Amino acid sequence: MRSETIFALSTAAGKAGIAIIRISGEKAFEAVKKLAGSVPSARNAVFRKLVYNDELVDQAIVVCFPAKNSYTGEDLAEFHIHGSNAIIQELSDILSCGLNLSFAKPGEFTQRALENGKMDLSQVEAVIGLIEAETKEQKKQSLNVLSGGINNKATEWRGLLVQALGLVEVMIDFSDQDIEANFKGEINVLIIKLISYLEKELTQYKSSEIIRDGYDITIIGKPNVGKSSLLNYIAGKEKAIVSSYAGTTRDIIELGIDLQGYRVNFFDTAGIHKTDNIVEGIGIEKAIKKAKDSNMRIFLLENNDIADQFFIKVQPNDLILSAKVDIHKPEELLGISAKTGEGIDNMLDLIFKRIKNETVSSSVLINIRHKSLIKNAVKSLYSSKDELDETNFQIEIVAEYLRSAIVQLDLLVGKINVEDILGAIFSKFCIGK
Repeated sequence: MRSETIFALSTAAGKAGIAIIRISGEKAFEAVKKLAGSVPSARNAVFRKLVYNDELVDQAIVVCFPAKNSYTGEDLAEFHIHGSNAIIQELSDILSCGLNLSFAKPGEFTQRALENGKMDLSQVEAVIGLIEAETKEQKKQSLNVLSGGINNKATEWRGLLVQALGLVEVMIDFSDQDIEANFKGEINVLIIKLISYLEKELTQYKSSEIIRDGYDITIIGKPNVGKSSLLNYIAGKEKAIVSSYAGTTRDIIELGIDLQGYRVNFFDTAGIHKTDNIVEGIGIEKAIKKAKDSNMRIFLLENNDIADQFFIKVQPNDLILSAKVDIHKPEELLGISAKTGEGIDNMLDLIFKRIKNETVSSSVLINIRHKSLIKNAVKSLYSSKDELDETNFQIEIVAEYLRSAIVQLDLLVGKINVEDILGAIFSKFCIGK
């Protein structure tokens, strides 16, 4: 436990009905006693007058959390005060200048929770994800990790590794005895099983990535087919400029929406056609590249258009739609109209179903750091297996590869020194978290 007691505004800055100032450290309850008269019983919200130097500061709700059951693993107190800038500033001045408490650094409350064993490193990252969550599925993803999703799996995987390493150590310690044949097979089975588990997580990582970052959909079509009008209809406002002149959209315009709990990123692109205009040509090249990199493409067709004419290979999950069905009715394709809204709800429903299908089995891994560590672990495991498969294998080398894999799993949850990455992680936090 650190000796320095910290405090911070844990709610958003600015005027509000309620503001919360949080205090953590060995002097937290002492501060409560000086301001509220006495320390309330643990985890009970009580109404108190906050008084300093015989002057009323505010009327507030006070809650105290002893170290054993607090967020930080230290004595922690909260003042739920009226959210005026004047009260917030006055109370902050009292805590800082009057009671000699320190302003918290970004993420310092959560960093203390990590240091005091209240959460692991993956859970710290989940807190960031939870704060930044904009959709229901993003929230669920972060809550799963915060509830120990990665830690539980990492513990299971590490157990298999430790078991394999134990057998390896026996082979090293009793190398003069004829036990190689029995143990080698058992070690191989454990390694293969673990590789299978980890590769499954890597395979499912794409689904986690879609939930975290959103499902990218690029709208493709000729100039004036209605791409920008479709984007504007979905947005409910004129985000893109709609014009009858070819080449109006020369850059990529993005629209992010919440589609039944999933983030979907729509991209309006330049109309694809032959042109001698250099600027238009660059816009078309960018459109084609964006379309190829997206999770899905919406091909908007009109009259005798075909999807294959846009220099992009149509994928099974793409949507091919007939535009402007308020003017002409399609014979086979699903038709939409950005003018009347016809067919757009059906289009969005199809998109939702495809996203749901692609994310039905998502990984517990939620960021690139997790993915990289698991890839490194898999690499070490394959190396250990390859060495074990050699006729004249060196059991000591197998042991080193297995230890390397354990290190990667420990880094995943922060069980070993991770000072080099803590700064980058906690810099993303707000002050009061």
